[in-house]
Amino acid sequence: MRKTMLAKYRGRCADSGAVINVGDEITYDTVARKSYLTEPGDSRVEFITLNNQGTYKTFTRNAAGRCIDAPCCGCCTI
Repeated sequence: MRKTMLAKYRGRCADSGAVINVGDEITYDTVARKSYLTEPGDSRVEFITLNNQGTYKTFTRNAAGRCIDAPCCGCCTI
């Protein structure tokens, strides 16, 4: 069963590996005991995929833009 809630602990999204901070809106799977960021349109994290000669890499970035202390807080990998 999946529940939508606010994160109580810092962690990582089971799908994307993006950082989940305390207070972020997440979907928690009570059976698998895994946390997922909410749908991409609702999230504060956006995903960017770049193609470099057939090699695809996916990066995460704060949807509001890079933080002033990036990448220290862990929300941005690009």
